[in-house]
Amino acid sequence: MDEGRELLWVRVTGQQVTTIENCSAIKGTGSGSVTGDAATGGLVGSNNSSLTNASNSLGHQPRILTSYAGIDVVSSNSGDNKIKFGGLTGCNQKGYIENCYATGSVSAAGYNRAGGLAGCIEFRGVIVNSYSTGTVSGAVGYVGGFVGYLGTGNNAGYANNCFWDKQTSGLATSAAGTGKTTTEMKLQATFTSWDFTNVWNIDSGVNNGYPYLRNNVTNNTQMPTAATYVFPSNVATGLPRTVTVNWRYTGDEEIIGFKIYQNNSLISDIQWTGSKLYYQQLNIADWGSTVNWKVAPYNGV
Repeated sequence: MDEGRELLWVRVTGQQVTTIENCSAIKGTGSGSVTGDAATGGLVGSNNSSLTNASNSLGHQPRILTSYAGIDVVSSNSGDNKIKFGGLTGCNQKGYIENCYATGSVSAAGYNRAGGLAGCIEFRGVIVNSYSTGTVSGAVGYVGGFVGYLGTGNNAGYANNCFWDKQTSGLATSAAGTGKTTTEMKLQATFTSWDFTNVWNIDSGVNNGYPYLRNNVTNNTQMPTAATYVFPSNVATGLPRTVTVNWRYTGDEEIIGFKIYQNNSLISDIQWTGSKLYYQQLNIADWGSTVNWKVAPYNGV
């Protein structure tokens, strides 16, 4: 599968030729979340091998490559098998993930095996060069900032050169991966051995400063449509100390978000939700003076 947008695979069971590549699930005009009873993820519910035991080799691992999820994962708090929730995939048992990331929150109230990227990777599941930033909360057992459950003995999976944001996730521990601060997660030097020439890129103005995939940020190659009806107007005098900025976006392009500038200084970065109307409350540093405003949609171009 290739170039997917706003898609969710419930279960992938196959061999190495079973591949999800260059795909994403992002928040659109709806709630921006997926809810499930078990094995639920932002992009894939379950990424499992066709084999049923732990003796599988790399030749029998379905793969998720250069893909990401930016939607929230929520447990339904129903059903009997209350396990496996992750920002990208709920379960990566016997699966293989490389060059992927997840930014959505994982809310697994009353469940086991919850992680920022994957709920579990037992039975030799593998994750390479990937990261997560979303909040992980509510799980009652086997919960981690990146992976919830690793497995034991010959059944244990592993993660290589993987990271999670300890601050945004709210968790300092994980079954796999290395925890970093938000500042560290926005530095290329943190991600040693990652390919920042062909696969990854990092820019303070894209993806909230976290690494992003070169081939999977947006399909756009042109600058997006400008924001309109910005209020207060682009030049305003005598504003109060706190002001609510309103604007409209009528472009048809898929964008990443909006940058708000005050006197040519970036003061806020707002995520695009797919709607037409936006507002953001901001503090004014130069109270009573003339303030120049700019609201700039961006898409990585």
